[in-house]
Amino acid sequence: MTTPNLSLKNWEDNIEQPDVPFNFNAAVIDALLQGAVESVENDAPTTVIGDVGKCWIVGSGTWPATPTAPSENDVAYCTAANVFLYLTPKEGWNLKDKDAGDRIEFNGTAWVSAGGGGGGGASIGVQYLADTGSTADSDPGAGLLKWNNATQASATVLYLDDSTDDGVSLTAWWAAMNAGGFCYLQHATNQDTWQIWDISSVVDASGYVKLGVALLADGGSFADGDPMLVTLQEGPPSTDRSTVTAVTSSSGAVTLNYALGDYFTITLSENVTSWVISNPPGSGKGFSLMVQITQDSTPRTVAKPGTTAGGVALDVSTASGDVDVLAISSFNNGTTLRSTIAKDFS
Repeated sequence: MTTPNLSLKNWEDNIEQPDVPFNFNAAVIDALLQGAVESVENDAPTTVIGDVGKCWIVGSGTWPATPTAPSENDVAYCTAANVFLYLTPKEGWNLKDKDAGDRIEFNGTAWVSAGGGGGGGASIGVQYLADTGSTADSDPGAGLLKWNNATQASATVLYLDDSTDDGVSLTAWWAAMNAGGFCYLQHATNQDTWQIWDISSVVDASGYVKLGVALLADGGSFADGDPMLVTLQEGPPSTDRSTVTAVTSSSGAVTLNYALGDYFTITLSENVTSWVISNPPGSGKGFSLMVQITQDSTPRTVAKPGTTAGGVALDVSTASGDVDVLAISSFNNGTTLRSTIAKDFS
């Protein structure tokens, strides 16, 4: 017997399973890895044997308790005619809604459009060896993957070297990868050992990557040197760079979150003494941010982010309601900032 989507081998009927039923875990993998739901349904659809393996998003209507009643937004995985296994979604889960022709993402409260139409996040399958000798935030070494906790199920970060055990360089992949995807670890020779991780952050370090993760399901822990098949699935498309975000200052500091887009507005309420660029795009990359500054009724001053041409001061317009536009650029991921300002658009 195998699962309907990925042909994962099940235990035969009437054979005693371990304390953690393998067939249940196989069903979870089978439901999530195939990455699609038929539709969002208020009431449970009528299913037949041919629908086994299909998934739906549970709406606010009536669904069977088989054996437990679901909650709204659960993923319903059909295991038999009119029988479902219900999976509680985690923030960041990303699935294709076949009926809507769109990708949807669970934001922690509801399923919302993730954009991208029928397209899905790219994925790559590579080989690594498990490194259980260290939990430190450091490069694990060529071809190695390690956890930041000796109890693997409690890990919150995975460290992967830029080079895989089969000699593939993932440097370009790390630069393009975004959060919201999944990391699947499968023992290369023992199908009972596996882990599924939700990726919440991607930090490209020197020689390795740090994946912020949360465990979704697992089939045990890996031993040192175990060969692993690692599948990395990208998250939803990146933020629309044209989004405009309003910011404020706090104790004179203004933080511009690069992950939110390229355009910001601020209405001054105090003197601005410092600027922080958070979540820059990554090593070896540059960026340009635009900030529309509206002067307060009490004239406020603004410190320059980094340097200006000729080292001149950044003197903003002083009349109430005056609008200036500040441009901030970097060619080395924010290490050096260069600023220019266009004044008095009021």
